[in-house]
Amino acid sequence: MLHAAHRRAVAPAPNEIGGATTKSKSNFNSNFSTVERLNTQVIDKIASLFERDPLAAAEYFNNLRARTLIEPEKKLMLAILEDAVTCFQENVRAQSGKEKRLFDEAEQWFLEGRGEWIFSFRNVCELLGLNPEYLRGGLMRWKEKRLAGTA
Repeated sequence: MLHAAHRRAVAPAPNEIGGATTKSKSNFNSNFSTVERLNTQVIDKIASLFERDPLAAAEYFNNLRARTLIEPEKKLMLAILEDAVTCFQENVRAQSGKEKRLFDEAEQWFLEGRGEWIFSFRNVCELLGLNPEYLRGGLMRWKEKRLAGTA
């Protein structure tokens, strides 16, 4: 089940993506640039999980970015993945409250088994052309380093 932060990724404000409030081509281009910058930030954040070969990761995510600009469904899935990674990373040290709940929900989503739900971690990764086990392993290694104080 998606928590509030995931719902935010699913239903962005119209002016964030050039929706109904866009009144001119200039506004559309500006909003489109914002989406491009957000996609770049998402891809960079995910790429930072993999330290071994940053050039290969950058090349891969450049290709992924090009495909997601063409396919809105994949852009939605990328936004869901970005939100989960953000909730996981920003709240990893949380002990209680909303931050702990966001972290726990994101971690549970990453660790779930073979989800049959279309927005399961495995399905989102596979539809984006990512290896879910590799990404999951990178996230868990990052968590261990962060909690040990080495990251």
